[in-house]
Amino acid sequence: METRSNHVLVGGVVLILLAVLALFMVWISRFGAEGKREYDILFKQSVDGLAKGSAVNFSGVPIGQVKDIKLDAKSPEFVRVRVSVDDKTPILLGTTAAIQGSFTGPSTVQLDGAQAGRPLIDCSNSACPLGVPLIPAKPGGLGALLSNAPQLLERLTTLTERLTALLSDRNQASIAGILDNTNKLSKALSDRGPEIAATLAETRIAIQKAGVASQQIGDLAATTNDPTIAGQILTWIGSFNVPGRDSTSLHFAVIVADTPGVYFNEVGGAAEASYNVISTGPTAEITVITPTPTPTPEESPTPTATATATATATVVPSATPTATATATATATATPPPTQCVVPNFIGTQIRRATQTWVAAGFNSNNITTIGNPGQKITSQSLPVGFVGDCGTTTITVSH
Repeated sequence: METRSNHVLVGGVVLILLAVLALFMVWISRFGAEGKREYDILFKQSVDGLAKGSAVNFSGVPIGQVKDIKLDAKSPEFVRVRVSVDDKTPILLGTTAAIQGSFTGPSTVQLDGAQAGRPLIDCSNSACPLGVPLIPAKPGGLGALLSNAPQLLERLTTLTERLTALLSDRNQASIAGILDNTNKLSKALSDRGPEIAATLAETRIAIQKAGVASQQIGDLAATTNDPTIAGQILTWIGSFNVPGRDSTSLHFAVIVADTPGVYFNEVGGAAEASYNVISTGPTAEITVITPTPTPTPEESPTPTATATATATATVVPSATPTATATATATATATPPPTQCVVPNFIGTQIRRATQTWVAAGFNSNNITTIGNPGQKITSQSLPVGFVGDCGTTTITVSH
C-alpha cells in the first residue's frame, strides 16, 4: 500500500514539472516575439543563397532576419520571404527590398528607400495577403547577375565557339591574303603617286577648259544680233562675263560695206570696278575690191559684191584671279589707218625730238624723251624707216 502511494506521488510531481516547463517555454516564446514586426516580400527572381536566419539589413544596418521562405501558393512564379525586423526600425512607405548576393557568403535581404514624413507600412496602406504587410521587391544588382550567370556563361560559350570558327586556319589564311593584297595595292598606289597627281591635275585643267568653252559658247550666242551701222563703222555691243586675268574670244560674222578699200575689226570695251579691258587693235584685215564687170549681150552691169569675214578678238581683264569682270565689247569695221615713216633722231638734240616726230606725221603725245633738252640723242626704240599708224605708234628716244 505504501509502495503504491509513492508511485502516485512521483507521477504527480513529474506532471507538475512538465506543466511548469511548458508554461516557461510559452513565456520564453512570447518574450522573444516582443519588439518584432513581420513583413512579407514577394520576389520574382531566384533567391538562391538566401535561407532561414539570413540577415536583414536596412541601408547596411542589421535589423532582423529571414523567418520563412516558401513559394507563393497562388502565384508560383513568386517566392514569399517572411522577415522579422526590430519594431523600432522605420519601415515607411517607399521602402523596397532586394536580395544582395555575395561571392564569399550567404545572401542577405537589403531594405532601403524610406522617405521621411511618410507613415509606417501596415495593413491599412499595404496589401496583407497572409496577415502581415507586404514590402515591394526590386531586382538586386549582384543577385540578378548571379541568378543569370548560367545564361551568361552559355552565351559566352557560344561566342567563344563562333570566334574559334572565325579564326580557323582557313580563315586566318584568307585574312593574311587580304592584308597582303592590301599592302600590294598601297605600294602600287604609292609608286604611281606622281602619275595619279598628274592625272588629277590634267583632269582639273580639262574641267576648267570645258567651263571656259561653255562660257565662250554663251558669249558667241550673245553676239548673234545685227550690228548698228554708222557710216563705215559696224558696231556690236554685248555684256560678256570674263574671269579675272583671263581672256575670251568673240566671233563676228562681218559683212563689210561695198565701198572698195581695206577694213579691220577692232574689239575694245569697259569693265566693272578696277578692271581694265585691253583693246585688240586692228585685226582681221578685209579687202574689198571693185569687181570687173563681164560684158553680156544685153550689156547689163554686174551688181557690187559684198565681202563676208569672221573676226576673232580677245578681251583681257587685268585683275585678281578670283573676280569676274563684265565687259562691254565693241567690234568695229573701220578703214585702214594713215601710215607714217619713222625719221632718224640720232645726233639731234632732245629738245627737237618732238618737233621731228610731229613733222613726220605722228601724234605728239606718242613720243617719250629721256635726257636733258640740250643733250644729243644716241638711241631710238624704233628703227629709221619703220612704217606705222600715225595716230597710235609710240617711240622712245634717249641720250
